[in-house]
Amino acid sequence: MTTYSFDDTIPDAANNPSQDQPLMKINNQSTAALIDVDHFGFNVANGGYHDVIHQPPQGADPAPINGVGQTFTKTIGGDQQLFFESGNGVVSQLTASQNITRGTVNITAALQTIATLPADCVGMLVIQYNSLANLCTVFPFFTDASVGYVQQTIQVVGTAVPVLTCFFSGLNLQVQRSSAGDYTAIYKIIYWAG
Repeated sequence: MTTYSFDDTIPDAANNPSQDQPLMKINNQSTAALIDVDHFGFNVANGGYHDVIHQPPQGADPAPINGVGQTFTKTIGGDQQLFFESGNGVVSQLTASQNITRGTVNITAALQTIATLPADCVGMLVIQYNSLANLCTVFPFFTDASVGYVQQTIQVVGTAVPVLTCFFSGLNLQVQRSSAGDYTAIYKIIYWAG
């Protein structure tokens, strides 16, 4: 990790400006370099906006600040995970250790389960890619407090492929095809655990 030189006593009112000029230049260069970390720097488009956020993992949850939310990372299961803490000290994990499932499935049955989700899953996206039709479709599913998964039936239509319907049966994500014939689906499932 980089350390930036900065002298907070410069400029000093008792000093001649020419005496402080070399140190003021170092301070100015350090300020520009520090802003350029995780941000677009000076004299470029989008200057001041984040381009990435680096968050070293914390050893413990930060102390709550009344009325202020905080995001931070911790290491869980050998990998860094993202957390949010409310002003009241309620900590929620925003990522899960095993929240992405991906693969290729050959759909040979009229109705086929392609994945089973954990019981504590509260929402998910299925991203399905059909290389024949150059088509990428996202299926969003979220839970409702009273009915569990809100069933959403979304049809995918591509060139020279059957119509597929993606839906849930309990925790099983299923694909149903409209016509006979094998179909290979490339998919990625991103889910959030409660």
